[in-house]
Amino acid sequence: MTDREMLILAAKAGRVYIVPCTCSDPRFPFKFDPAVYKNEPGYTGHWNPLEHGAQALELASHTETCIEFGSCQESAPIVTCWPASEPEYKTSRGNFPDSRVATRRTIVESVAAAQLRYIEICGDD
Repeated sequence: MTDREMLILAAKAGRVYIVPCTCSDPRFPFKFDPAVYKNEPGYTGHWNPLEHGAQALELASHTETCIEFGSCQESAPIVTCWPASEPEYKTSRGNFPDSRVATRRTIVESVAAAQLRYIEICGDD
């Protein structure tokens, strides 16, 4: 799954309304839909929880995603995330040079995977 596909699934799961961004920065393929978030502070500009920690944590909160931190023998962080309703579906990531990157990516991967399972079971509504 590409980052773009993962972000689309995560946005759908978190009920975040996004549209393609027309800026030339490849780190920000989406922005908040201005038609939906008109006059709402904090919901303007780019949306990419792979780049913004606050957006990743908000996504985890809205989707009731559990986050657990640990460490491995190489002293690099291990981050594990899972949907609160599906503890058997865990996503883990470690050996990143930056624990913030690992945390953001693991949250988005977990939320996107849960949304993909939902679509496979219930259809894409």
